[in-house]
Amino acid sequence: MSQKNILEKKEFDKKVSLHQKNVKTYNDKRNKVFKKINSNRLIMQNKLLKKIDEILLDYVDEKKIDMIIKKESLIISNSSLDITKNILENLNKKYKNID
Repeated sequence: MSQKNILEKKEFDKKVSLHQKNVKTYNDKRNKVFKKINSNRLIMQNKLLKKIDEILLDYVDEKKIDMIIKKESLIISNSSLDITKNILENLNKKYKNID
């Protein structure tokens, strides 16, 4: 704004227009990057969930478990029934070196 008094109106308007164009370009690039990041996050999240499902299916077969319930769905449970740690250990072992 301090340049407004020094520059001619036409030159000032040019600079304002250029700045607005730069801001729009920046915002467009930023939005594109965010969309790509979100897309990649969803893809990776789905891959992880598929791997967890495989581990759960193997675990259920191996331990002869009839049912697995999410913690969030439980009201009260015995902590010894929580298999989360076991599943995570199996997941780490099985997929340790996979991207």
